[in-house]
Amino acid sequence: MKKRMLLLGILLLIISGFAHGAQPNPDPVIILYSDGGTGKINLSDISTQYPPNRIIFHMLNVVLPEKYGINIKLKPIMWSRGLKLIKNGLADGIINASYNDERATYAVYPMKNGKPDPAKLLRVTEYSLFKSKKSTITWDGVKIDGIDGGIASLKSYAIIKDLEKMGIIVKEDQNTETIFRNLAIGKHKAAAVLGPVGDKQLADNPALKGKIIKFEKPLKKKEYYLIFSKKFYKNNEKLANAIWNAIENYSSSDEYHELKRVFEK
Repeated sequence: MKKRMLLLGILLLIISGFAHGAQPNPDPVIILYSDGGTGKINLSDISTQYPPNRIIFHMLNVVLPEKYGINIKLKPIMWSRGLKLIKNGLADGIINASYNDERATYAVYPMKNGKPDPAKLLRVTEYSLFKSKKSTITWDGVKIDGIDGGIASLKSYAIIKDLEKMGIIVKEDQNTETIFRNLAIGKHKAAAVLGPVGDKQLADNPALKGKIIKFEKPLKKKEYYLIFSKKFYKNNEKLANAIWNAIENYSSSDEYHELKRVFEK
């Protein structure tokens, strides 16, 4: 309770401090975010958000409109569905996209010298491997061994291609909660998901803790960006670059780092 009151106080101070700042543009940029298929993320309640995403939601939902005059509207969606909308030019942008060549054919990343610009990333995250307690699978940070069944993952997660390159069969699912329920009963032997997402599943469902084990060493680290559909970027190049520049500017501020520290506690 004390932590939530502290966070609320900080947010109120920040918002009041922006009261005389730039006025947002009238037409919002629609930015999608994945809710893992749960529908349980509430932008007004940080306790429902994965800790690494809290500062991102705050930056896009509060800071960019109030401080930089850029009006953003965040909308939840299943990850695979969101990518399809970006591919077909039916959405403006989506957050938390790692770079791969396939996505770069239909989406625009903030680039520098032919590579995604790390100054404009949203965050660095880790994919982790979770297993059913009875599974024989092992992971030492180099090699996955003792595989006794396919590894589950959320549909269209970037880690899927990495696993397939290792010769591992991946079972794709639309819903994180379903993956962890199946892990608990042994239907899935292991699952590769974002570490913070899996951690929250275990934290929110204490009954799962004795049935699911998380490997300490991450499977892979990925840099996450806000990407835009090619259609949006073509029609709004100046605005898209203004958003990326605002992300870079705010992410380098003392305020950002202090809030990030508080949000991730």
